Order: sequence, then structure tokens, then C-alpha cells
Amino acid sequence: MLSSANILTPESIDEVSSSIRRTWYAARRIVAYELLDISQAIVNEWAELAVQTIKAWTPGLPYLALHDVSNPGVGMKYGWVHANLTHPAITQFGRARLFAAAEDEEQFYGRVAMLISLRQSGKLTGVVAARHKARTETVPNLQHKIVSDRARALQWLAEPLTS
Repeated sequence: MLSSANILTPESIDEVSSSIRRTWYAARRIVAYELLDISQAIVNEWAELAVQTIKAWTPGLPYLALHDVSNPGVGMKYGWVHANLTHPAITQFGRARLFAAAEDEEQFYGRVAMLISLRQSGKLTGVVAARHKARTETVPNLQHKIVSDRARALQWLAEPLTS
């Protein structure tokens, strides 16, 4: 069983590029993708990283991910790119690469938390993400939550690990 300190303390941080940081928590059972800037090229890079991460995920364990778009300016630009924060593979291209067959998607399970800012651009991100979630077909066994606090997001993601 993991303690709260294990969940909230980063285990390792990968500076993937100047715009994407991947952080591991809870003995590499939770992954966080933090966008430091956003453009379609960055979103495509993020989608590829997510697909690679998921394909390397330990079989049988729930995929637990934090999509962090809370950095200044990122939320305002989010509405301009083709991205789906509620999907583990971020883009349609990522989805096609991740789930070659319908059965792959049906067997996938886990949680994705979307971390937004409470600043004006973050509120816009929250509205866009909520609308997208409401009208987009999502992975059947994947839970989503929009949050504004990293600790709460990590604690929610870790619930299957601590109960």
C-alpha cells in the first residue's frame, strides 16, 4: 500500500522537450504529462509520448495519468489545437496507433485527471475539456476528472492503489 507522501513525491522527471515534461509518481504507477507550451506540433509529440508510455505500461495494471495544461498561456491556446484531454492517446492519430482493434480499447482501463488552472485561460480549458468529454466517444473503462489542484489529482488517481 502506498502512503500519501509516496503518491505526492515525484519519483523521476523526464524533460522530454522544451515544451513537455513527464513525471513519474507512486513507484512509476502514475504518470503526469505537463505541457509548458502548446501548439499542434507539441500536441502531436505529446500524443506520441503517451502512446509509447502506454505501450510500455505494465500489463494488468490500470493506466493512471495526469494531463497537466495548467501552465500560463497553455489553457488559452488549448482550444486552437486538435487534442482530447479526456483520451489517453490525446489525438485521433494517437488513438489509431494505440488501439488497432476495438477489443484493445475495450480492454484498456484506468483513470485520466486533467489539471487546469483557475486563472481565466484555465477556466476556458475546463469549459472546452468538459464540452469535449460530453460529446466525444471515450474509452469505456476509463474514468476522467477535471481538477485544479495537483495533490488532489494525484490522490484521486492513486485511489485504486491505496484501497
